[in-house]
Amino acid sequence: LVLLIVTFLFSVIFINAASQYVADASDSDLYVGEFKEYFGSLFMTMVTLFMSVAGGIDWWTVLRLLIEIHIGYALLFMLFVVITVLAVLNVISAIFVNDAIESTRTDHDLRVQGELEETRLMLERLTGIFGNMEKLYGTQQISERDFVEQVEREEVKMQLSVLGLHYTDGRNFFRLLDVDGSRWLGVDEFVMGCLSLKGGALLIDSNVLIQDTRSMVTTMARSTKNAMEVITTSVKMLCDKVAELERDCDLALSDSRSDHDQLVHISST
Repeated sequence: LVLLIVTFLFSVIFINAASQYVADASDSDLYVGEFKEYFGSLFMTMVTLFMSVAGGIDWWTVLRLLIEIHIGYALLFMLFVVITVLAVLNVISAIFVNDAIESTRTDHDLRVQGELEETRLMLERLTGIFGNMEKLYGTQQISERDFVEQVEREEVKMQLSVLGLHYTDGRNFFRLLDVDGSRWLGVDEFVMGCLSLKGGALLIDSNVLIQDTRSMVTTMARSTKNAMEVITTSVKMLCDKVAELERDCDLALSDSRSDHDQLVHISST
C-alpha cells in the first residue's frame, strides 16, 4: 500500500511535467511521441514507473525523457527508484526473516513437544516394567537379588535397550539406581534413576566405573589423611621425648657439676 501511494505521488508529478512539455513542444519534437506513450495518462505513468523498477523497461529510457524536461525531474526519478528498491528489499527481507523466525519457533515447539512425548512414553514403559516385577514378587519394593534376576533376562534387557538403557551387569545397574543405599528399589527410585542415566548419554557400565573410581579416590584420600595424622602424632611424641631427654641431660649435667664443685671445696679445706 505504501509503495502504491509513493508511485501515485511521483506519477502525478511526472505527468504534470510531461503534459506541460508536450503542450509547449513544437510539432517537430522527436520526444513528444515517447512522452505520450509513457506519460499519456496517470495510469500509464504509474505503469511506466512500476515497469522501470520491475524490469519491464529500461529505466534509462524514462530517465532520458525526464532529462529533456529538466534535470530536477531526472533526480526525482532516481530518488523514486532508490526508495522503491529499498522498500522492496526491506519487504523481501522482512518476509524471509519472519519466515525464519516462525520456522525456528515451530521447530523448537515441535522439538519440545517431541521430547515431552518421548519422556511420557518412557515413564509409562518404565512404570510398566517395574509393575511387572511388583506383580511377580508381590511387593512394592524390589530387593537387589530379585532385581538382578529380572534385569538379566533377555526380554527385560531388550525392553530397557529400546529405551536407551544399555548395561552388561545387572548388579552394577542396581548400584546406580539404589541412590540411598538401602539395597531395595521403589518405583520412583527406579524410574527417576533410569531417566537420569538416559539423560546423561553415558553407558551404565561407564557410570559404574566412574562411581567406583570416585569411591576409590575418596577412600585413598581418607586413608592418606589418617596416615598423615598418625605421622604427625608420632613426630610430636618424638619431639616431646627428645625435649624430655634434653631436660634430663641438662639436669644430670647440673648435678654432676654441683658434686664436682663440692669435692673441690672439700679438698681445698
